[in-house]
Amino acid sequence: VRARNYRNLQFLLILALLAGADALFVSVQLGWLVPPTFDPLRFAVNLVMLLIAVVGGRIVPAFTRNALLKSGVRCVFTPRPWLDRASVTAVAAVVGVDILRPDSALAGGLAALAAGLHAARVSRWHGHRTLNMPIVWVLHAGFAWVCVALALKAVWLLAHAPWAANWLHALTAGAFGTMILGVMTRVALGHTGRELVVARPIVAS
Repeated sequence: VRARNYRNLQFLLILALLAGADALFVSVQLGWLVPPTFDPLRFAVNLVMLLIAVVGGRIVPAFTRNALLKSGVRCVFTPRPWLDRASVTAVAAVVGVDILRPDSALAGGLAALAAGLHAARVSRWHGHRTLNMPIVWVLHAGFAWVCVALALKAVWLLAHAPWAANWLHALTAGAFGTMILGVMTRVALGHTGRELVVARPIVAS
């Protein structure tokens, strides 16, 4: 509020919804409430995916642009606000449909739409130019896992292909795990005044 960065107030709502999902899950496990018609854990997972869509959509291209400029690589990042809005809206729709009609053909169709929109986003961020910058390309890898997970979900729900059944693992272990490691590594270096260059053991992790 002091910085007038009001767009970040939306994260308070997401945090409140995450807390609500956690409380609902625990209450059901303790027998205090009847299980709802939707899975609170799936709802929580979808909320984290929404966070990555919003925050990742800001920081990945910004960090990439800064790193490339610092290394002397000239490239153009043309804003596409409509694509950003459409991508985030599609993920928000996935959150809603997984509450109202989980594992339906509609859920599969929305997952396919969201996967395509996010793939279009990440393809414009010059990730291929950062292959010698592990602290940057790891963010592209984490965001790409969101696209992969949504695509797998679409294939599983629409075609029931066995190889796509583990789409949730791709989202949680793939996207969440990679983004957490990538972002907190960068924050740990940057916020302590260190150069944004990672050691080999961190790259391996």
